[in-house]
Amino acid sequence: MSIYTYLIEGHKGTEALRRSYHLVKHHWWATFGRLLLLWLASMVISLVLGLVTFAGEFILFIVINIFYIFLTAYSTVYLYNLFMSLKQFKDAQPMETVNSGEINPNKLEDVAKVMDENRN
Repeated sequence: MSIYTYLIEGHKGTEALRRSYHLVKHHWWATFGRLLLLWLASMVISLVLGLVTFAGEFILFIVINIFYIFLTAYSTVYLYNLFMSLKQFKDAQPMETVNSGEINPNKLEDVAKVMDENRN
């Protein structure tokens, strides 16, 4: 997430790392799980395409490269959306409210409630 804090918010160096840490705090397992699923899905598809490539077909080689282009674009957009949702939630609530236990950031109901309050 630190690359997005650098690109979008303009934080540099250790400040970007601190901001990224702040965004992921209390959401570590959910963030890790999403990144792990994205990685596993790309590895399975890459493995399947890699096995087909051993057939030596040039067209398959081109298809695989096109897949990697789309995978890179999809991963970038997915990570951006993940960053923005963490940013929206964390910036919507003061950390005292989250840390006091009034709001559990791991419960979807609490997150939805906060987001609805901020829309009004």
